[in-house]
Amino acid sequence: MSGITVWIAYNTDDECFASHEGAEEALDGLVESSGHGEGVRVIELRLTLPSVKPLAVEAVIPERDEPVTIRIA
Repeated sequence: MSGITVWIAYNTDDECFASHEGAEEALDGLVESSGHGEGVRVIELRLTLPSVKPLAVEAVIPERDEPVTIRIA
């Protein structure tokens, strides 16, 4: 088992970007891919996984202030 921290930046347009390098990298990746940094939040996940890094991280952002769903595959 390996521990890993993943930062996920997401915005009000349901766009997200994940990074295992840091919160700033997640934010920069989201701004670069979406073209703006309005309404952005960053969450930090500390995970224990059977492998070193997850293959994919997907965030499902709700329309209102409800919990964000994170899928790791």
